[in-house]
Amino acid sequence: MGRPTKNTADYFPHMTTHKKTMFIIEGRWGNDGYALWFKLLECMGNAPGHFYDCRKKDDWEYLYTYARISEETALDIINKLSEMGAIDSELWESYHVIWSDNFIEGLRPLYKRRQQMPPSKPSFGIRESSIGIRKPDHEEVSVYINSDTPLIPMTENDKVKRSEVKRSEDITTTTTITTNSPEEKPEEETGTRVVVVDLLTKNICMVSNQVEADMIGDWIETMPRDWIIEAIKQAALSKAKSIRYVDTILQAWVSKYKLDDKPWEVEANGRHRQNGLSGGHRRDPTPDEYERDRSTPGWGDGEGT
Repeated sequence: MGRPTKNTADYFPHMTTHKKTMFIIEGRWGNDGYALWFKLLECMGNAPGHFYDCRKKDDWEYLYTYARISEETALDIINKLSEMGAIDSELWESYHVIWSDNFIEGLRPLYKRRQQMPPSKPSFGIRESSIGIRKPDHEEVSVYINSDTPLIPMTENDKVKRSEVKRSEDITTTTTITTNSPEEKPEEETGTRVVVVDLLTKNICMVSNQVEADMIGDWIETMPRDWIIEAIKQAALSKAKSIRYVDTILQAWVSKYKLDDKPWEVEANGRHRQNGLSGGHRRDPTPDEYERDRSTPGWGDGEGT
């Protein structure tokens, strides 16, 4: 089964120069305006479909608490953002859902690398009388994650977790989704990511772009946690300053070992568990050696000498 299509982002562009929106928001509300705007962008980046749903009271409370401002101030700022067109005024005024076309435009390079269309503006069939209170005209709401892939209507009682949502390879197949709190991620994956990012930051370098963030996500999804930690240790001992160096170590291990092996122990003892050979000490190849080996005819397919 292929990996489920990802429609969240761990990273979004934060420009060093600001336009009219930030000048007005920060000028009127100071640091509160600045904090809410960028905390809101973080929440939208982490939410499936990149829209933030304030219809549930807990999600609305989470937003202004996360920004460390009062509910009244948050409401004033978001109303102003809607008035200026920084967020979609129709979705906010009718449904208390926050969506920004400009935010999606900033993520287009990310989705181009993923070879998929970015999420499109969601379409709802429920009107709201106030934040945190849901009063449906009817029970269903249609959400469009991608412009060519509509999801089936969901009801208020749907409890399908975001991590369990699966999409068929057939783009005409529909599935069910609920918009849970944007901070919700599988506990084990979140814990591993925190450890990995902390080790990289302290020993190698900071995660500075979406490519590196996606690379870390791929490690966590496809490799044992101890592999990742040991690869970071080896890179640190080599005084590496690039996350790609860690990836090179991991890819070399993947090409030679099974996931339940411990490559660092095998190589330290001079044994290769896959073919039972014994010999002298084997160190892990450097990135240059790994790339050189890969360019050798027959490397990795059993045809080389």
